[in-house]
Amino acid sequence: MAMHPPAPDRVVADGFHFYRGGEKWLAKGVTYGPFEPGCSEDCYPAADVLEEDFRLMAECGINLIRLYDLPDDRVADCAERHGIQLLIDVPWPKHLDVYTDAKLRQMCLAMVDEGVRRAAAWNCTMGMLLGNEIPADIVRWHGSEKVENLVHEMYRHAKAIAPHLLIGFANYPSTEYLELEFLDFIGFNIYLDDPKALREYLVRLRHLYPDKPVILSECGLDSRGSGIDAQAQLLPEYICSGYEAGLAGVMVFAWTDKWFTGGKEIHEWDFGLVDRSRHPKQAYHAVKACFDVAPQCRRMETPISLVIATYNGGRTLKQCLEAVSRLRYENYETIVVDDGSTDNTAQILAGFPWVRVISQENLGLSAARNAGIAAATGEIVVFTDSDCIVDFDWLYFIAHFLEQNPEMAGVGGPNITPYANSISQRAIALAPGHATHVLISHTEAEHVPGCNMAFRKSALEHVNGFDPMYRKAGDDVDVIWRLQDCGYSVGFSTAAFVWHHRRPSVKGYLKQQAGYGEAETLLLKKHSHRFTDTGQSVWRGIIYPTHSMRSLSGAKRVRYGVFGTAGYQCIYHAPPAMWFYYVTSLEWWIFSLGLLLAGLVSPLAFAAGLAAVALSLGVAARAAVNSFPSSSRYPAAAFPLVWFLWVVQPLVRGGARYWHRLKVLPRRSASTPERRTTPAFKATRPVTQFWCETGGLWRAGLIERISTEMQARQWICAPNNIWENWDLSVVLSSWFRVRLVSVEECMGGKKRLLKLRCKLVPSTLLYIFIIGGLAACLLIALYDTILARWVLTGCLLMLLWAYRYAVRGRAEVWQLAEEVITREGYWPVTGVQENAEQVLTPMPLDGLSEKREV
Repeated sequence: MAMHPPAPDRVVADGFHFYRGGEKWLAKGVTYGPFEPGCSEDCYPAADVLEEDFRLMAECGINLIRLYDLPDDRVADCAERHGIQLLIDVPWPKHLDVYTDAKLRQMCLAMVDEGVRRAAAWNCTMGMLLGNEIPADIVRWHGSEKVENLVHEMYRHAKAIAPHLLIGFANYPSTEYLELEFLDFIGFNIYLDDPKALREYLVRLRHLYPDKPVILSECGLDSRGSGIDAQAQLLPEYICSGYEAGLAGVMVFAWTDKWFTGGKEIHEWDFGLVDRSRHPKQAYHAVKACFDVAPQCRRMETPISLVIATYNGGRTLKQCLEAVSRLRYENYETIVVDDGSTDNTAQILAGFPWVRVISQENLGLSAARNAGIAAATGEIVVFTDSDCIVDFDWLYFIAHFLEQNPEMAGVGGPNITPYANSISQRAIALAPGHATHVLISHTEAEHVPGCNMAFRKSALEHVNGFDPMYRKAGDDVDVIWRLQDCGYSVGFSTAAFVWHHRRPSVKGYLKQQAGYGEAETLLLKKHSHRFTDTGQSVWRGIIYPTHSMRSLSGAKRVRYGVFGTAGYQCIYHAPPAMWFYYVTSLEWWIFSLGLLLAGLVSPLAFAAGLAAVALSLGVAARAAVNSFPSSSRYPAAAFPLVWFLWVVQPLVRGGARYWHRLKVLPRRSASTPERRTTPAFKATRPVTQFWCETGGLWRAGLIERISTEMQARQWICAPNNIWENWDLSVVLSSWFRVRLVSVEECMGGKKRLLKLRCKLVPSTLLYIFIIGGLAACLLIALYDTILARWVLTGCLLMLLWAYRYAVRGRAEVWQLAEEVITREGYWPVTGVQENAEQVLTPMPLDGLSEKREV
């Protein structure tokens, strides 16, 4: 139980930031001390000096001071009078072998007990730090797990005494690899003179802790060694870079040049904002100028249009617009597109007269966003959803990122799940399949979710906005892929975040996943080269949720440096292996159930089926365990539902994907002009030649025309990449592809001979089916040879049917290619023709110059 009830205006941690009284509270801090023991009973300055220090701090905009020693009541009273919060270190002998010695361990817990009980009595205590910079060689000697366990035990002990206090830890780059997600917030002490390296490292830290506040618990520069001017220039870089990376606070080291450590007063370094006589230095005024405007340290005036597309979003729309109304950005407009809502959306919108409302019939998400783009007047068009709550500084960080990165066509940011009361909502928050970002680097994205994305309006107009065929989802993926295909890049800002409500019920969540499966089918139609044979999207980048997407084994690598002396000992988590997706997929379950059915006659097949099911359930259980953060917000009672969702989500999404593929592959659109009768079942000529004398399109242009025509007629096709030896791949079914390969011979002048090969190629899924079918037949044959023959016959008939369908599809592909080529001035070279000798005559050597001219 808490020793003292929490004050109503206590600082709390939620997501990326601290909040106080419902408002985001940005930590603007400075370190104070340590001072020489004996100058007072509590090692702090006399009352008059203390009063003057705190007065100057308040004038500087400082709202938090870090203390390295436990203070007494007079320090707390002085801080409260000046409206300053305290962040207090809990001293314990971290340099000793407290990790294996039980007596020393109990002594450390007793020190935590004493410190927390004293600090909890003051309303101005914002939180406690359980130590500061455990030496890297100590951690390396004992192993990070023992250190983490001790800190975790201290955390539980402290929270049991004062649950209202925020408990953190002051780490540093030499032990970055300590995994401390269980804490309320994380501090890092960083001293980097290179602004670029500083920004990159701060962004890295923000990625390492994507659901916790991170603060710069120490940063500074010695003015004695580097100069007064250099200190005044670098400290604003620390402050601005910290806030622009999404950190919750920055603490400058130190307040005064006079400080004491290691048993002596330090005279060699001057890190203070004020000198030893308490006179403000140039750095004091530079820091004050930053804290006065933080986190918006640089002025942004780029006009922005915020577009919110909603369909029956009345449940959360009011909360969304209230957050939008509090955005701290001057030059923006808000456009809400009501896509034919039938709930109370219109009544809610009437209560926000400053919002531009566009009402239309229900045309889908993409059409609604396109309507917002058409009405937008800003240079940047920003998108969020009606179930999101935007951060107060969201637009500023979007505008700032695009101004600092003019080569980027757009930018996105994180979306964080807000706290939910019900067990089911908490379980859904830990389930897989939510909208998230995929990063190529820390600042460049391959994908950003539609609930938090922004683009330059000119770039959207260049790619004709969103594709209206995406009515539910997939529009964000499609538009970003098209931008990338046009040579654009999309960035990622760790500071520009939104709160995103997940689906309120399990039924709604599963319906959303089915919609995502449908969207993946539509994406497959346009971007088949970005998908596997089973319809899984292939990403070049890294998917960045936290625990749930890490390796199931928890594997990680740490760059310790030679003899463990690296100043930045970085941690790298192993990504989840592909086999994880295979053993939880719909295809795996079908295979497992097939083995169980075969087990009616074969005990061995039944045992294999049980093992396959057990493996899938076990992997899902392990993933569910990994998804649980070390927080009391997610009780163990939610685990069964989380496990269930990890099992069911791939089945629902995969099933929807296959269902919609059966509906759209590879049929023609109803609006497509009627083509000639489908060719009969026969083999297509493997190679055909076309002759042209009028200088029609070159080979690359013809392939592009064929691809465009096939996509217009709802065929799924993909151009080759730099590693393939074919020109165009066409999807006939899940089992077969057609590959078109071409070559062109120049016969002099405008005369050309085009050769085209049309090859039928099996997919990976066909090989899996064949191997699985043969394995099942062998298992069945051990107990019932007659049934095994029937099963084998059925498999062969399925293969024959699939091959017949594929051959007919290849004939259709060939026919369409022939139509396109003949329209461009070519004619087939078949049989004996009058101009056969002319066609097959090699080009003379002097014709090379003519080819170059053409």
